[in-house]
Formats: sequence, C-alpha cells, structure tokens
Amino acid sequence: MKKLKIKSILFSLMAMMAVVVFMTSCEQTSIEDEAIISVENLPASPEEVWAAANTNTNDSDLNNTEEALDSRGCPLKVRKLRFVDVIWYSTPQYALWIYHYDSNGNFISHDRKDVTYCHRAYETYSPPPGRCKSVAFVGYPHWGTVPVGPCP
Repeated sequence: MKKLKIKSILFSLMAMMAVVVFMTSCEQTSIEDEAIISVENLPASPEEVWAAANTNTNDSDLNNTEEALDSRGCPLKVRKLRFVDVIWYSTPQYALWIYHYDSNGNFISHDRKDVTYCHRAYETYSPPPGRCKSVAFVGYPHWGTVPVGPCP
C-alpha cells in the first residue's frame, strides 16, 4: 500500500514538473512602448475620434463629422408642445415629462409619457385646472425644454 502511495506521489510530481516546463517554454512577448497610449496623444473631441476611425471607409455619411449625433440614432427631444397635445421622439429608456405651472409660476403637477421603442410619438394630455404654462422635456431638463403658454 505504501508503494502505491509513493508511486502516485511521484507520478503527481512528474506531471506537475511537465506542466511547469511546458508553461515556461512557450514564447513570451513583452509589452511594447508603442502600444501604450498616453493622455497627450488622445484626440481633443469626439468628432476627431469619429473621423480618425472612419478615414479608411468610402461611406461619406460616416465621415461627415458635422452631422448631428442625434440624427444617427433615435433623437431624444420634444418636437411640438401645444395646450392639450404633444409630439416627441424618445426611446424606452427616457420618458417624456410635462411640468405644469400656475399663473404665479408655482408647480402644480406633471404628466409622464413612455414609449416602448424608438419612434415619434403623439399623445394628448389633460392639463390640470389652473394651469397657465407647461414645460416639456425628454429625459432631463438640461437636454432642452419646450414651453407652452402663457395662459390662453
């Protein structure tokens, strides 16, 4: 029994040595200094990155850095806000918000509208009583708002 134990230990040691020799004998490459990107070499704007990435393509639409970014995907904006209806573009990730204010500028209430896929949406809403002005936006107010008012 002891011989069997010694044989299995020796066999295990030989197998580990073979693995160690195999792992260390493979060719190893070093990291070259050219592959490291420094902060000084980074482009100044996203437009420069886009232009550099698409310089080898023949598609003029891809190389047009002047094109608005929201026209390439689904724009997130309110197209038109009227006193009882709204038209907007959105994705499921961002809701349309309509904030309602009275004649003194005090917040009354809000409406929220969601979409299930990227598209142009049209809906009516019921303004609260005493509403004088409404402000609509998709996602966040700092992305742009569309007001309607003052009181009719």
